[in-house]
Amino acid sequence: MVTIIYYIGHTIGKKCHKQGGSLKKYSLVTRGVIGAVVSAALALPMSSVVHAADPVSVPMVTSPALGSMPVFVAIAKGFDVDNGIKFTENLFLTGPTIQAALVAGTVKFTAADTNNWIPWSAATGPYTAVRQINSAPFFDIVLRKGFLAEKTAGKTDFATVMAALKGSNIGIVAKGGASEFVWTQLVQGSGITWTGAVVGAPSAALIEAGFTSKNIDAAITYDPLLTQLVNKGVAEAAFSIRENDKGVPAVTQVPGLLLGARSDLFATAEGRDLAKKVDKTFDTAITWMRNPKNFPALVELTQTRLSLSNADAIATWKRNLNYYSNVGAINKAAIDAAGVWYAANQSALVKGKTYSSADLVFDVSAREVKALKVGQTVSGVALAKFLGLAPKRLSKITLTTTTAKNCKVSTSSVTMTKAGSCSVLVSVKDVVDIQTASRYARTFITVKK
Repeated sequence: MVTIIYYIGHTIGKKCHKQGGSLKKYSLVTRGVIGAVVSAALALPMSSVVHAADPVSVPMVTSPALGSMPVFVAIAKGFDVDNGIKFTENLFLTGPTIQAALVAGTVKFTAADTNNWIPWSAATGPYTAVRQINSAPFFDIVLRKGFLAEKTAGKTDFATVMAALKGSNIGIVAKGGASEFVWTQLVQGSGITWTGAVVGAPSAALIEAGFTSKNIDAAITYDPLLTQLVNKGVAEAAFSIRENDKGVPAVTQVPGLLLGARSDLFATAEGRDLAKKVDKTFDTAITWMRNPKNFPALVELTQTRLSLSNADAIATWKRNLNYYSNVGAINKAAIDAAGVWYAANQSALVKGKTYSSADLVFDVSAREVKALKVGQTVSGVALAKFLGLAPKRLSKITLTTTTAKNCKVSTSSVTMTKAGSCSVLVSVKDVVDIQTASRYARTFITVKK
């Protein structure tokens, strides 16, 4: 028998016993003021207990891109099984096909660009991101070999190159996808009047064919395609989106890849536990990838899984590896800025909504409220304190929910109304003189009859 004791501030934790392979949770006793609002017992999530049971199958989106390498590494090294799950591979090449697979339930999790998650949320959402995979933008631009000599006298700066591309056709991964939105952001930021067209070119072979025929002069694409095309001598680099070169619009500097799923996955404790295991597996896989002693093995695996030459694999990782995050912290401010851009420039697409990180992000390491019964109420202040938002005496606390059928929010509390899951976004805003500081956290409450 294993005994585990938890403490939260003034909260007194009762013992939890692991007996016969199952973990039994007991309520926590919390000091509070008796009043009209019931002070809910709040509990920390238990650490995962390793069982001998078969690992849970988790269908993942994979593609011949660097974003899938944490999945390939986890499978190769057994990191997924170590966490009680088993990744299965499902190959997709474009954003629209990935979105369709998520809606159909064919896959559970995918890595996708911020410029995917926002339009997807408006079209078939809601979706929730649980971690950042890499910090740099996913997409960058390459030009047809010889274009710079012909059009810019060799100049590579943003303003000059964009002016030279004002009548050019541009290769993108998929029409209506993230790469097209990135190109739109570049055009808008440069101030040019662009008269060309976008051309679908989701592979290195199609981009090369477009360059050779001069049907396209540039392509918005990702690695390893970027590196392959330059190394082969059919493409050349100019300004870089990823390196945030001078003049590149700030809105393009979003987290390149976020790991996410459909939001209904998080409506159950089992779904949230699964997300935590997936997140932990990514932590382990990326930590392994970034360890210098593993670089030869990483290059070898990349050659096999992405069909790259040794030189291309080495060059690709030298360009990208330092951007991979083994902690998964999400750049929320960049997502917020992208949401403002979409509301202002793609209003019909997002149906007039300004999406923000509050809509799209759930911190899987956040503490969870213990299950409540229908009719019970928890105050906004109690939730804010529990979630570590440190509300002050004059702080304004705002409560919102996307699960109105299961719980009702007021200006000061949340009341459980129907068995199921209650998703609550708690926002705290402090006003000090003319400066305002705000912060938020999302939590899920299991509602019992």
